[in-house]
Amino acid sequence: MADWMVEVCTSFQRKPRTYFLSVMVLDKSLIQAENEGQVLQNQDIYHIGVASIYIASKYEDVLPLHSNFVSEKIAHGEISPFQILQREK
Repeated sequence: MADWMVEVCTSFQRKPRTYFLSVMVLDKSLIQAENEGQVLQNQDIYHIGVASIYIASKYEDVLPLHSNFVSEKIAHGEISPFQILQREK
């Protein structure tokens, strides 16, 4: 997952801080899921990773990624903009 996140952040010219914040958000989300006893599938982890990059971009980038762009270009349509916003919550 971390390799994919590095590739996304560099391909879409995000700051290095965006990558590190997105990894932190992903880690905290996975720890919370474990503490709640949730069993995550690979697709769930992918969705959390996409949402983590979206959240980190909002904090670190001057021009943050838009949910439609994230859905189309990063997630290749596998997750809708609405689902990204739901994961953000």
